[in-house]
Amino acid sequence: MINKPAINCASAIILEDITKSSDTFLKKCVESLESSGKNRVAKIKSLERQQQFVISRFLMQQIIMEKLAVAINLDSSLKGKPYIPGWLIYCSISHSGNSVAVAFSTYSEIGIDIEIHRKRNFKKLVKNYFHPDEIQTFNALEEHNTLIWFYTHWTLKEAMAKAKGEGIFHGHNLRKKINNNKNFVLQKYISRNSYSLSCVHYSKDPIELEIATPLDYEPWIDLTSQTWS
Repeated sequence: MINKPAINCASAIILEDITKSSDTFLKKCVESLESSGKNRVAKIKSLERQQQFVISRFLMQQIIMEKLAVAINLDSSLKGKPYIPGWLIYCSISHSGNSVAVAFSTYSEIGIDIEIHRKRNFKKLVKNYFHPDEIQTFNALEEHNTLIWFYTHWTLKEAMAKAKGEGIFHGHNLRKKINNNKNFVLQKYISRNSYSLSCVHYSKDPIELEIATPLDYEPWIDLTSQTWS
């Protein structure tokens, strides 16, 4: 049986600098996992990846409980796409470096992607993977504008691929021109504190965004809210 929440909304939360997470916070995250989740954590060798995994799942549970007043368990499909068994709630998870982002929507499929800014060979990446029109636009940019342009487009493309349940390289998703995809009626992007984040879904309804930092005491995170509309 698939349950539909009584409340309709879409929301995303970013937790910045997870390295500052207290032992209390991390313990709470681990305790929130189902046995299958704990088994998966035990197989992850990297401490950073372990923290990303447990924190992202805890955040998803907390934000859905806060917004929808329902308790959920999080699972993953064979392709690795997170889903919520028994509920008509769509969700997406992303992490990069010290930041974790999660999003959910009761309206439609949703995708979120966060990327820490770092210097890369943007020209080569754009040439190899992007749409010809986007390559032309990139080549006309001033050097100081290339980093933000690249991460704007990269995160949007990856968020769209996640919403479809596909990898970013599946079906040449990178090669597709962003503006040609009219199915996603809401595309949002922010750049803050050396990272970029994009979130997309099929609805015209707004996405509430919360930016959080870990605290050493309850409620474990400090929230700053704003709304994407």
